[in-house]
Amino acid sequence: MESRIYKKPLQKRYLPCIFFILCVLLAFAISGILLGQNKYFTEANLDSANYGDEFIVNTLLSDYSTTWCGSYTIDPWEYANVTLLSRKPLIDPVNFRFTTIKISNSMMSENIYDERGAYLLRGSKLSLAICREVASGVEAQVSVIRGEESWKRWISNRYNCGDCTLVTKRIPLNLTCGQSGSGQEQILDFIAPDDAFYKIVISRKFQNDESKSVFLTYDLTIARRFYIFNGNAKPICSHVRDACTVNLKHDSKQLILISFEESDQLGGDLFYQHTCQAYILLWVAVFGLAPLSLIISAIIFMILIYRRAHYCDQKAPILLNVNSEKTKCVAVIKESCMKLVSLIII
Repeated sequence: MESRIYKKPLQKRYLPCIFFILCVLLAFAISGILLGQNKYFTEANLDSANYGDEFIVNTLLSDYSTTWCGSYTIDPWEYANVTLLSRKPLIDPVNFRFTTIKISNSMMSENIYDERGAYLLRGSKLSLAICREVASGVEAQVSVIRGEESWKRWISNRYNCGDCTLVTKRIPLNLTCGQSGSGQEQILDFIAPDDAFYKIVISRKFQNDESKSVFLTYDLTIARRFYIFNGNAKPICSHVRDACTVNLKHDSKQLILISFEESDQLGGDLFYQHTCQAYILLWVAVFGLAPLSLIISAIIFMILIYRRAHYCDQKAPILLNVNSEKTKCVAVIKESCMKLVSLIII
């Protein structure tokens, strides 16, 4: 039995390949723009830190990569040391670096809270000795907050954010300093459970007391753990405030360590910039040569389709026998697809 089957216009046979080429171009273009613009081809990124902080770049900064970056630039703004590491260093389990901050007349009426920050390695310690210069009935407390997300939540809802803090200690109402100022009592002794940014915050306990004065004197002591290198470190820049560029080995396990020098200005008022200089050869290969090879394969496939379709048009009459000629043409098209797969694999 015969069935009338009309010749398919040759241009329509190209539509799948043309659509494939457009999809490839669009997919690689969008991926390259998003990846480059959001991370690796951006202007210098600005972040905050604290005096005395020591941290590994890739644990905090999302634009660091030995795969996509050929080099990495750090502009510390304050005195710092930049070190290139071949592997992650160990934390000294025994020794500490101590910083003590002495504050008087804290928490006057114009201050809603008093905060100090530090990036601490696991095992570092925070201790606070405090007393009231003037006895008052205003309840106050000291809290330890871990991470920027918890800190932002505490700022926006500090009187009803119990899960924002790791530790909260009440400052007793009768804890006065005395005439010699020797009445300080240690009310906080905190050990950092992991590597992270921590905030120590002294605040009033109740919102109704925000306008009331509180006068405090305290000593905040930070005992910092620090890294030991065991020969796997290469100093790049020492005691610098200007931009420091570190050349990276492609797709390696290299790490960059930033160590800000100590100061008695403990707090979150230190800023630094960082920039990834893209590894151009990789970007050209991934977002240039890869889509180009797929497009060339699609063009070759179009040529094969044209030749096979031309063969079918010559061999098959306008009225085709469905069970013979149509089956033969389908087999020819399948053969072309297999050749395309072979080309892509090669």
